[in-house]
Amino acid sequence: MPFAARAASQASSHQLEIATCIRLRSLGAYYQGHSSLSKAEIEIATNLTNAKWLAGYSNYEHEIIAERDGGLPPEKVEALIAGLPTSSEDPRQQVVYQITSTLIAPRVVPTGLYRRAVELLGHAGLTDLTVLIGYFTCVSISLRAYDVPSSAVGLKR
Repeated sequence: MPFAARAASQASSHQLEIATCIRLRSLGAYYQGHSSLSKAEIEIATNLTNAKWLAGYSNYEHEIIAERDGGLPPEKVEALIAGLPTSSEDPRQQVVYQITSTLIAPRVVPTGLYRRAVELLGHAGLTDLTVLIGYFTCVSISLRAYDVPSSAVGLKR
């Protein structure tokens, strides 16, 4: 078994035990159909967060997912990952971009931005967003700790 696959497997098996304790797997499933955020909004936050933590494997996977499932244009996804400025005509997507960028910077969320986020996403949406950022921070740091490269072959589940 190649080193990357072995490292990913070791990380995955221990993470499974931890995830069971704190229900990360259930949290991941929540974002696959129960969140108040759209798939595009989820992928904006996910790609920004993965890029912040330099997680090659999750950057690679979510670049594909953002385009295929989130319907985001390739140049926008590339900008998210590269840390380049981008914007959206969709006000919800724009506020997701702004809140996520602010929180991972880290910066204080200005009152006006907070109010726009609540107005556009609601309190449930803002909570979904902040928990998603925390979730992918955990995933990204775990992948980095085990040096899982972007070319790692997916694990059987």
